[in-house]
Amino acid sequence: MKLSNSSIIFILVTAWGILLIIWIGGILVQRRDVINKRLTGGEPWWRGFLSATITFLLLVIYMIKNHLVKKLNFSSFWSMVVSDIGLLFLFMGLIFAIWARITIGSHWMMGPVCMENQKIIKSGPYALVRHPIYISVILMLVGSSAMIQNIYSLLISFFGSFILVGKALLEERSLIKYRGEEYLPYIRKTSMFFPCTRVKK
Repeated sequence: MKLSNSSIIFILVTAWGILLIIWIGGILVQRRDVINKRLTGGEPWWRGFLSATITFLLLVIYMIKNHLVKKLNFSSFWSMVVSDIGLLFLFMGLIFAIWARITIGSHWMMGPVCMENQKIIKSGPYALVRHPIYISVILMLVGSSAMIQNIYSLLISFFGSFILVGKALLEERSLIKYRGEEYLPYIRKTSMFFPCTRVKK
């Protein structure tokens, strides 16, 4: 399926915009006591929200201003194939992210933190992988990069994925430290990012 430049921009802005709206809505409907509760090693929720909003706006400006930068040297056929795969990744990531966000509900926190008496979510997408939101956003980054097809989008995808993997590792370390008794068995049953069969020990 061959997409025009304007169609690609519209799809990307719409997908990332939906994700941002879901996150804003989730924050607004969370219980006030959960939002304001002090976190172990955490930061105020609004800092992460502001960071996400600024990042989204910068991505929009980038896509509108730089989308027509010379693309990577693919033939017309392979450019279309890569773009279609990117579109698939984009919407797979969006759907998986929404599913994960709804499942985690008010237990979601901005950043790698551990709340007192925090519940370990093991249902829905969390029964498949330990970090469904992070892998969803990585899929969306890779998909966006595959649709834009220039070196700048590849760099954004790479560094964005690197940051998310780092946040996941920090989150795991925090959960092992404060919720190790419950979290370690969960680790043995699930993988970090990609669904697979784990052998119970």
